[in-house]
Amino acid sequence: AEKWSAPTHYPLTSGTCVQIKGAGRMIRDPRFDRIVTLVIMVNLAAMSADQYDATETWKSFSYYVYVCCAVVFSAESMVRFAASGSLGAFWKSNFHRYEVTMCLSAIIGLASDTQLLILLPATRFYRLMIYLPTLYELLASALNSVQAILNLILFISIIAVCFCTTGRYVFGNSVDEISRSNFGSFSISMLTIFQLFTGDGWSDVLYASMSAKDTLLGQAFAAIFILVWFVFSKLIAANLFVAVIIENFEVSVTVANINKPGRFQALRDNFRKSSRGIWKYAAA
Repeated sequence: AEKWSAPTHYPLTSGTCVQIKGAGRMIRDPRFDRIVTLVIMVNLAAMSADQYDATETWKSFSYYVYVCCAVVFSAESMVRFAASGSLGAFWKSNFHRYEVTMCLSAIIGLASDTQLLILLPATRFYRLMIYLPTLYELLASALNSVQAILNLILFISIIAVCFCTTGRYVFGNSVDEISRSNFGSFSISMLTIFQLFTGDGWSDVLYASMSAKDTLLGQAFAAIFILVWFVFSKLIAANLFVAVIIENFEVSVTVANINKPGRFQALRDNFRKSSRGIWKYAAA
């Protein structure tokens, strides 16, 4: 979870690094997180109001909110950069890299009027999950398993290409007139392999492949070919995905958080403290 959460410990260097010390103290102040939380909620509210059929007044309001939020989040990233002390230390954190990407997305989107880039920072919603520790732990564990999942996808893709090439040599164009799920071209063959991977109409592909062969031996080989890939994808590959996710999940921490009583009461207390802190800070 620490890899994707906002860092709370920054170096307290001695000497003349006044900026680093000041930025570190600012980030450790609870009011800093409360203000950022408020800005995230305002940004999300503006995005939800920015509909295709919205009035020009609402669109103008949303645009100015986007600009203000982009400035605030850019300032936050600069403060965290100052607190980190160096570019290397700043860039080590996944959280920092994500925030820089979102700031660039918002700035480029506003400059080029690209709606997708403007709305991409809506993923900052995950930062509000700090008020729900169990959900936040699950999300962080899922994100930490992305690299392992990509490696698994690459492995399965290589095996799929091997089966696709084999299907092209074994069946050729013989299944084209029987079923649209065939091996007539490389692209269609890959689509058929993917169809078998998902299990959608796998029996139709099986019977069509068997029908394309005239001999009993050919039909048996076609059945074995389709069934081997189907069993691999449904029983082995699918379980590998589950194993990778479970391996990266901190099961003991998640169970401990679930067993803690009063999670909704803690959520209400957090919001109450945050709102009080924001009003006090604004009044001061």
